[in-house]
Amino acid sequence: MWMGVEIGGTKLQVAVANDAGEIGEIWRATVDAGRGGEGIRHRLAQEIPSLIARFSGQFGTIKAIGVGYGGPVDSATGTTICSHQIHGWENIPLAGFLADMAKVPCVVGNDADVAGLGEAERGAGRGVRPMFYTTVGSGIGGGLILEGVGIHPGAGLGSAEVGHLRLSPGGPIVEEIGSGWGMQRQARKALDAGETSILSQGKPEEVTVPAIAKAAQAGDALAKRVLQDGIDALGFGLAQVMAIACPKRLVVGGGVSLLGEETYLAPLRESVRRQTFAPYAHLVDLLGAELGEEVVLHGAIALAMLGRFQAG
Repeated sequence: MWMGVEIGGTKLQVAVANDAGEIGEIWRATVDAGRGGEGIRHRLAQEIPSLIARFSGQFGTIKAIGVGYGGPVDSATGTTICSHQIHGWENIPLAGFLADMAKVPCVVGNDADVAGLGEAERGAGRGVRPMFYTTVGSGIGGGLILEGVGIHPGAGLGSAEVGHLRLSPGGPIVEEIGSGWGMQRQARKALDAGETSILSQGKPEEVTVPAIAKAAQAGDALAKRVLQDGIDALGFGLAQVMAIACPKRLVVGGGVSLLGEETYLAPLRESVRRQTFAPYAHLVDLLGAELGEEVVLHGAIALAMLGRFQAG
């Protein structure tokens, strides 16, 4: 048996898998932010032994646990650095906590990196290396997957943070313009400045990414501009990835990517191609992610089976 864990800002998931990495069962819960990191660890300490006991007959003895954690981590020690959403995760030895509790090895990675490994092993990046994954939701994260290495960990505190590239010296980072939160903020800012739009007919909280996309499809000038600016911001970031790492495939996941091929992925593909170092432009192969809500779990299981982060 192998186990994968996802610890996010709003959701908590644990999956058990067989020796082929195939998921047999998923336990899900909503994070109680008020109880902080300690509350999450308490839930895991309750549920993981229970899952091990329930499925040991079907899947055999548990061999290792992999974790995709929603924040920066020290991958060498499995220690969380902090969380930008939940208090109580500062310098927590998460791998040691889980290993002591389950009596098996545990390895921890950032959730975007781990999701990238999931897509590389079982999703849109199968059989393609190097592969770069980016998740576009409330923020923007990334993961570089290398042949024979798995997740490239950089110096040990993560790498491939495409959302934190600056669009100009001293200017905004990619995430501030290209994430779901960024696009919503840009639209609300324009509305507050008095620009006319279909979006002005609703309440501020109704100016969501799906609403912006719907208005853009209806020809609304403000919505079209905000959506294209967001696409071009991420396109710029991915073009820098192409210049530095030249992966064979770019895989895009996260809630914003669910806007679909015509509205989001095709324009993003063209934006990357337009901004990429010319000799590499014809190499751009950009696909939407395939694994949906289970992507981090698949990656966490793959991480457990890989056994550890390896230096590139």
